[in-house]
Amino acid sequence: MIEIRHTDKSKIKSNKAIFLCGQKAIDTDMRQYFSRAREIEADNAVVKDYLAHLNKNRKFIAKNLVGRVIICGEQNIVMNHQSEGNRVAFRMSHVKELREKFDKIFAETQIFVNPAHTPMGNQGKLKKRREFFSQDNRIYCFTTNNATDDTDPVRLKAQLLKKSLQYCYFNGEPYPGEVIEHTERFILRKFEF
Repeated sequence: MIEIRHTDKSKIKSNKAIFLCGQKAIDTDMRQYFSRAREIEADNAVVKDYLAHLNKNRKFIAKNLVGRVIICGEQNIVMNHQSEGNRVAFRMSHVKELREKFDKIFAETQIFVNPAHTPMGNQGKLKKRREFFSQDNRIYCFTTNNATDDTDPVRLKAQLLKKSLQYCYFNGEPYPGEVIEHTERFILRKFEF
């Protein structure tokens, strides 16, 4: 699974995800719906459409496990309640129909894959979201690009080890991956379950 940005043919947003299978790229037209909380909270119809798309177009089966793809900032479908230790919950829980749809999708999903085109912000809040998406023996994987103007190969290689760039969580905890290859341009990790 990869996420790309600035595609030409955009129905909703320019960012989209593509499945990689062997040497083939499979384009199922998974386009990013939103990235900011205010985009979600402004329009229930957008959330309803997104949940339908998440349920159908974003679903995949891997080793008899149901997986779903969340593109980049779409993880904002959940929110942190700061006054409650950053507890995570569905952002639109006050809308019964949407909450029920989200709960059904969440209950059915064992793997969440969240490719992104840039590193995300507040790592404290995001850590709680990783724990949320991976709770109850679920898997949550995230990877992103490391866009930088740095040309020093040593610094570039070191930057790829940042925890904000690539991680996997299982059952609410960080899950260690084995580094298969690590150059100044990319890092490849293998996670076995």
